[in-house]
Amino acid sequence: MVEPKIQAISHKITKLLPGNEYIFRVTAVNKYGVGEPLESEAVVARNPFTTPSAPSNLEVGAITRDSMVLSWERPNDNGGAEIEGYVLEKRDKDGIRWSKCNKKRLNDLRFRCTGLTEGHSYEFRVSAENAAGVGKPSAPTPYIKACDATYPPGPPNNPKVTDHSSTTVSLSWSRPIYDGGAQITGYIIEMKEATDDEWIISTPHTALEATIDGLTTGEEYSFRVTAVNDKGRSDAKPLATPVVVRDITMEPIINLLFTTYSVKTGDDLKIDVPFKSRPQPEVCWKKDGQVLKQTTRVNVLNSKTSSKIVIKDATKEDVGKYVITLTNSVGTKSAEISVIILDKPGPPSNIKVDEVSADFISLSWDPPTYDGGCQINNYVVEKRDTTTTTWQIVSATVARTSIKVSRLTQGTEYQFRIAAENRYGKSPAIDSAPVVAQYPFEPPGPPTQLHVVHATKTGMLVVWGRPASDGGSPVIGYHIESKDQSSILWTKVNRGLVTENQFKMTGMEEGLLIRAENRYGISEHIDSPAVAVSLPYSKKFLLFLLLYINIIILLLILYTFTM
Repeated sequence: MVEPKIQAISHKITKLLPGNEYIFRVTAVNKYGVGEPLESEAVVARNPFTTPSAPSNLEVGAITRDSMVLSWERPNDNGGAEIEGYVLEKRDKDGIRWSKCNKKRLNDLRFRCTGLTEGHSYEFRVSAENAAGVGKPSAPTPYIKACDATYPPGPPNNPKVTDHSSTTVSLSWSRPIYDGGAQITGYIIEMKEATDDEWIISTPHTALEATIDGLTTGEEYSFRVTAVNDKGRSDAKPLATPVVVRDITMEPIINLLFTTYSVKTGDDLKIDVPFKSRPQPEVCWKKDGQVLKQTTRVNVLNSKTSSKIVIKDATKEDVGKYVITLTNSVGTKSAEISVIILDKPGPPSNIKVDEVSADFISLSWDPPTYDGGCQINNYVVEKRDTTTTTWQIVSATVARTSIKVSRLTQGTEYQFRIAAENRYGKSPAIDSAPVVAQYPFEPPGPPTQLHVVHATKTGMLVVWGRPASDGGSPVIGYHIESKDQSSILWTKVNRGLVTENQFKMTGMEEGLLIRAENRYGISEHIDSPAVAVSLPYSKKFLLFLLLYINIIILLLILYTFTM
């Protein structure tokens, strides 16, 4: 165990052996004991990066009897870690060991190596160093003699063809490793056709590149390059292979530097798109599917190797998808670029009233279509009583696209407005429609289908249906009233609310009225007219029945006397 107790949930383990493979395990401890350990996978202790590759283009110059100046270029691969310095080494032609030219680590790409022996020849090599160590050395230079005299230079390095057409060939090369102790004054290019033995010398060039014209289309040429100083010419360095003079054709290649460009509103925007194409392509720019219109503010500048859009005083109207299309006789290539203009956002949209009550209103909305090129930080919500013109801030820090506005006055009409805000400012506000703070329901409608399903001499069972409309709030019960035929007053039958849709009457009544109640109130008589129920065994019916019986008896008596 590395540590008896570790309080943190991370720990750095040191003093490991490089190259060894380790497995670690962690166990939690509390006052009751030690838990089960958790093991890691096997891990090899090593640097997460490698040593750098060798520096390139090691060159020798400024030669004296006891010193030489060497220069080089950085490695192509730093091994994943920053280059910390260089190690320069020399070896005498008569010796067998390499020795360091520098006592301290070199940070520059140039060093004067002193302490050389006059008349001796030396070769040099250089290595780069990073946190993983010293990398492989460069290829050694040719042996160079330490002396005050000058000599012809060494040959140029790496001659190659950079371009060619039906009548021209373009070449480039790098400087000789050894300048002979004198400044290089120029370079000579020689050429010959494949069928000739004689080399033709061109005019000397001072640059490290040249274009040879006046060549015959379809012919094969060989080229070689010679360096010149005050002491003479170097050996010629030929191209690796001959060159056939002809046009190069290739479909366009687009090398996007960035796929997204952003600029603050009011600043100038430049979009640069390098490309390669043979022959030269036609360039077309589109914005959001439409051909880009050039104005005094928007310009397109094309060259042989790139196309540029320059937009002055950028606005949010310049936001969109820009597509560049290159077309030549070989093919077509397109690339898409997004342009973002950093500005305050546009207004939110689509305000909705989700819930209304007597003391609160819930709102929601959609984010702005244009966010200003960056994240919306918050929304600002305001309200006003429609009888005034004064707006009051409800909240200036709303993170979501919804809010519940509380502490409203029942029956008051309100209007709301909402603005979005990002790091560049606040958007214009969008206003809601006026809305009244009130309960969203009303008294229910009357019960339906009132009828008697069973009746006796002492009572009856009355049943009814639920109201067609509950007024937006559930029905909580029913009121039952009755009256005699001779009375105009309705009397309440039940003491409390009847929660079921039926009621058993204990007496015989001339008529019934049933009203429904919800949270908002009781159904009105005008909306729910009274429903009179005729009883099958009422007093009136019995009187008529008794009268009918008496009439029949009287008729029977009269009939008897007349016989």
